[in-house]
Amino acid sequence: MTSNESNAKSSAERQAETRQALKKIYLTLMVAGLIFGGVLSVGIYMAMDHFGLTARPGQLEQSKS
Repeated sequence: MTSNESNAKSSAERQAETRQALKKIYLTLMVAGLIFGGVLSVGIYMAMDHFGLTARPGQLEQSKS
């Protein structure tokens, strides 16, 4: 094996390792985002419920003429 072939092989191995590391980071960020979004949406719903913003609006009474 020549020096260039050895460098090419190690370069390919490094690319594969880098790709795996980036996939792991990407999946971690996706899962963290989904968890954060879920917690945030529950918190917003609880706040809206606390202030009565989730209740149905009352029926408007029509005045009879």
